[in-house]
Amino acid sequence: MSGVESLKRMAKWIAIGGGFATVVMWNSVPAILSRKIRDSDHYQEAIKLLHSHPEAVKYLGDPIKEGNVATMLEQNYGQDDEKMWCRVPVHGPKSRGALYYDFLLKQEKNKPLQLRSAELTLENLKDYKLILKRPE
Repeated sequence: MSGVESLKRMAKWIAIGGGFATVVMWNSVPAILSRKIRDSDHYQEAIKLLHSHPEAVKYLGDPIKEGNVATMLEQNYGQDDEKMWCRVPVHGPKSRGALYYDFLLKQEKNKPLQLRSAELTLENLKDYKLILKRPE
């Protein structure tokens, strides 16, 4: 086998390996981001608020389960200069919906980010929005 043929073969395997690594990273980065969000204090506070709100339990049913945050879609996760927001798909035995919450980015140093507002929208009640926490 000549040196050129050997280089072509090596280039082919490098391309295959690079393509495989790209696919793995493209699929794992959103999962990693979603896991980091789920582990955050503000997420835990919003979910706790949802589970303890009697109206939310009434409309969704018990138990309420959360889906993954689709971080690749701008309407599900993002920020501006002062706040960051998140949309969490939720469902229960009675209905499906989405928990929207946000928190301020600029807070006192050495304090965890605090939940600013939270609301629940339901698939079966399009014009209804349940306010779980109002902005202060």
